[in-house]
Amino acid sequence: MKYLKLSLSSIGKNKLTFLLITIEIAVLLLTVNFMVSTISDRQMLTKGYEKILGDNSAFVWDINFTQNKINGLANDMKGSRELILSDITDEYEIHEAVSVYAHLMNADNLIVVSDEIYDNLALPLVSGDYSGAIASFNYPNDNCFGSYNVDYQEKAKDFYLTISGKLTPDTYIPLMRSFSSANDFTTKDLYVDSSELDNFVICRKSDLEEEVLSYCGVYEMGFIIRFPENYDENIAKLKQKAGVQEGKAILENSQKALWEDLADFIPVVICILLVVIIGTMSISIILNKYNEKRGGVLWICGFSRRQILFAHFVNMLIIFVVAAILSVGAFFIMSLLQIELVVSANLSIANIIATVALSLILILASMIIPAIKSKNTSPVEYLRRAK
Repeated sequence: MKYLKLSLSSIGKNKLTFLLITIEIAVLLLTVNFMVSTISDRQMLTKGYEKILGDNSAFVWDINFTQNKINGLANDMKGSRELILSDITDEYEIHEAVSVYAHLMNADNLIVVSDEIYDNLALPLVSGDYSGAIASFNYPNDNCFGSYNVDYQEKAKDFYLTISGKLTPDTYIPLMRSFSSANDFTTKDLYVDSSELDNFVICRKSDLEEEVLSYCGVYEMGFIIRFPENYDENIAKLKQKAGVQEGKAILENSQKALWEDLADFIPVVICILLVVIIGTMSISIILNKYNEKRGGVLWICGFSRRQILFAHFVNMLIIFVVAAILSVGAFFIMSLLQIELVVSANLSIANIIATVALSLILILASMIIPAIKSKNTSPVEYLRRAK
């Protein structure tokens, strides 16, 4: 408590300097957290697909669905998909997402994804885990955990689904609803923003009986296919009937996009970091200079060099704590204002680690000059400055 009182007294004498450096540090922490969130988002959106996308897989898009339906060749997307795969004689695996319009608590959308995708999803959860289905509700007070009866058609048999995890309000859904032949197609394009749907539940395909999907499942125009053998030959056949993005290319594009995101943030972070380091060291020197007289008094009162230096450390620690609070407050204010950059950001443990690590680095940097001066200042000099 005595160190806290000493620190508040020092800061009170340098209010303007304290305010400026605190704002600078808050901006730096906010920028770094945006960068960490961007990296986390990119990695998060890749994890669900990275184990099934590779040298022997591809994302296929049914470009002829509308024409097939007009010509009476297919009644739905599942039938049109069968036309795409009709020339494939080798074995293959399909990884997909299917919508089942069912009613479960507050959710009217049930998103069914292949087990291989679901088991690797890394979408952030408010609470719970991925052992069962995961849900996203607009009502934060809803307790969605437990086993529920799912009503999806009057003529079809109901089934039970266990919800074990609750998603964050702003998230992504692994629905394959977009395609591009360009080189910028990434795993992010295999998701849609949760704002496109109201409340929804995501579950494994194995949680449902095949009868349910056959009866009321709505298949997407896009799906992932894997070939154990004859990959090049089969991909050539698919390209004649559909749009194709090879799995390896998608992963490479995702990695490239990650580095591009970093390239956008790094110059800004470096510039702000340099300004903050200079500012932090400057205020540290100013506070240390101002407190030299106080240091002499503390020495007379029995404080050691280490204790006097620790009092200065507490000064800097308070500044960083206030800066962290300001950055969090700014984040939530921007969230309330629905600023796109903030709304799409997903905070995680990585953000906390980055904030703490950066703060420690800057605090240690701020202690360098005061520590050197303390070492080279004799007790007599402290006493002289106390006169």
